[in-house]
Amino acid sequence: MNLNQFTVKAQEAVVDAQATAVKRNHQSVDPEHLLFALLKQKDGVVGQCLDKNKAGSSASLLAAVEKELAKKPAVTGNVNPYVSPSLNKILVNSETESKSLRDDFISTEHLFLAMLVAPDAGLTSLFQKAGIAKAE
Repeated sequence: MNLNQFTVKAQEAVVDAQATAVKRNHQSVDPEHLLFALLKQKDGVVGQCLDKNKAGSSASLLAAVEKELAKKPAVTGNVNPYVSPSLNKILVNSETESKSLRDDFISTEHLFLAMLVAPDAGLTSLFQKAGIAKAE
């Protein structure tokens, strides 16, 4: 995975996910951190798509993600979180999503699509409650 293949917005989301983990003293950067970052992006595609869809608003999903982040244990000391295996899988799979759509770069929507099909990412119940599923 090469971050140079990511669009600016996708790179910002990854950096913001890490910053959120650091700010909250979390030991790892998880899919919830990335979803939080995608939903918080100003003028972000993910939030706009969710708001235009009947699946539910990005605000309600953001609130649900916020609750999940609050449940994560905080560690003390100098926090330098690592990328969790489930988030790493999403980052790798976002490249697959990009290629399947014949895009040259990995964008925020590819990250989101990779989240939708990641069964072990811990996001499944959040998406189900919000009525969000990837169209086949």
